Amino acid sequence: MSFYKTTKSLAKELNSEGDLIPVCSIVDNDHYRPLCLLYRKAKSSWWKTNSFRKTEYKLTDVLCSGGHAIKLDVKDGGQFDVEDQVDGKLQGELSGRDIVPIEAKSNYSTSHVMSVKMKKIQLCPTILNSVKKVKIDMDHEFIKQSKKHNYNLYIVTEAIEAVEDAQFKVSSQMEGSIFYEAYLKMGLKGTSNSNKTIHIPKSCILAFRAKKLQVGKESLGISYYSDDKSETWFSSDVSYHAGGKKPTKSIVCDGKIGRPFPQVISMPEEEISTLSIRRSEENMWMEVEMECAPFSFLSTNLRGLFLSGFVAVMRNKDLLQKLVFQLEEALEAPGQCKLKADDPELQDLVENLQDRNGVIIPELAKAVVYFLEALDELQEEQLMLLEESVGKKIVSGQLELVKIILGNILSNDELKFTADAQLLPKDEIIITGAMIEMSGVTIQKTEAHLSGTGEPEALMPLYVVLYVLNLLTK
Repeated sequence: MSFYKTTKSLAKELNSEGDLIPVCSIVDNDHYRPLCLLYRKAKSSWWKTNSFRKTEYKLTDVLCSGGHAIKLDVKDGGQFDVEDQVDGKLQGELSGRDIVPIEAKSNYSTSHVMSVKMKKIQLCPTILNSVKKVKIDMDHEFIKQSKKHNYNLYIVTEAIEAVEDAQFKVSSQMEGSIFYEAYLKMGLKGTSNSNKTIHIPKSCILAFRAKKLQVGKESLGISYYSDDKSETWFSSDVSYHAGGKKPTKSIVCDGKIGRPFPQVISMPEEEISTLSIRRSEENMWMEVEMECAPFSFLSTNLRGLFLSGFVAVMRNKDLLQKLVFQLEEALEAPGQCKLKADDPELQDLVENLQDRNGVIIPELAKAVVYFLEALDELQEEQLMLLEESVGKKIVSGQLELVKIILGNILSNDELKFTADAQLLPKDEIIITGAMIEMSGVTIQKTEAHLSGTGEPEALMPLYVVLYVLNLLTK
C-alpha cells in the first residue's frame, strides 16, 4: 500500500461524492493547505481528468501591494476519528454458470488496520466575498507563466489534517489464483506475501478541496462550485488539438531521421464548440493516431525498451507520477532539466527520451506523457491485467474489441453497444471484459454476444493504453 492509495481510500471513506481529493505525495503534503495555489493544465484531450498539481505559492504571495493585509482567516472545522480494521480469509473453490460465470480457486487472507485522528481546517466562508476587494499582481512571474501556458489556477479552501502520528498496516497472503469474471478486483497467480506499514506524521495533510480562481484585469473571484467549467483567465488565447491535416516534422530514431509525423496546431476559439459537438469516431481515432505516432517510428529494439519501461511503470503508479512530472518540467524548459531514472527498469526508457547531449526529444516525450496520462486514469487492477495481457501477447485482440465497443457507443445516442463474443477466446474475453467493466462499462454476456452501456470518456484511456502497447509489441 502506498501513501496515495492510503489517502485515496481515506478520502473515499470520508466523502463518497468524490470532491475530497487525496494528497498524492507525503513529501508535498504542505502544498495542499488552505490558501495554497494549485494548477491544472487546460485539457488537451476530452477524456483526461487533469489532476491538480502543486505550486510554491499561496494566494497572499501573488496579490498586488496592499492586498496582503486583507484578512484571509483559516478556521478549525472540528476533530474526528476514523477506525477501520478488516480480517478476511477465502478458501476452497467456487464455480458457476449464470449470465456471466464466476470462477475462483484460492487460499487467500488479508488484514488491514487503519486508525487516525483528524481535523478539518478551512477558509472562512467570507473569503469568497473578500477576494473581490483585492487584485492579482499580473506582473508576478508565476502569474505570467500560468497565463502564458493557459493553466487554470485553484485555491485550496479546505483540508483534512492528521492530529497525531498514525500508522496504516496492511498484510496479505495468497496461494493459488482468484478470478472473478463478473466482479473482478484482482487476478493474481502463484504465491504472494505482503506486509506494509504507512507512517503518517502529525499535521500531515491527507486530503483537500479546491475551488477555481477567476482572474480578470480588474477583478479576482473564486468560483462557488467545484465543477465550474469556466477558465481562470477571462481573456486568453487557447491552443487545442483538432482534426484535419497538421504540419509535419521529423524525429530522430536510433540516430537517423525518421518519417515525419503531425504536430499540434492552434485552433480558433469559435471552432472549439463545433469540434466538441462533432466528437465523432473518426476524430477520436485520428487524435490517438497522431498523438502516438512517434512510437510507430521507433526501431524494433527501441520498441522493446519502451515496452519494458512502460510495464515497470504499470507495476508502480508512484514511478508513473514521478516520470510524468519530470517530463513536463523538461518539456517546459528544454535543455535545463535532465531526466533521471528512479528505477533501474526505467533507465533505458529515460536515456532514449534524450539526445546525446541530454536534451529531451520533445515529440517523443509528448507521446510518452499522453500514454502515461491515459495509464494514470486506470485502476491498479486494470494495470495488473494489462501486464498479464502483454505477457500473453493478447493485446491486439483486446484493442480490436475495445475499439468496436467504443465505436458502437459513440454512434448510439443511448450509449449502448453489441459485440461478437467470439472475437476472443474465453480466457481473453474474461480478462478484457474485466478491464472494460473497471472503466465503468456494464457488460452482459451470452454465448454469442457481449452487450451493455458505457460512457466513451471512461473507456477511452483503456483504448489509448492498448493502442500504444499494441504498437510496441508488433
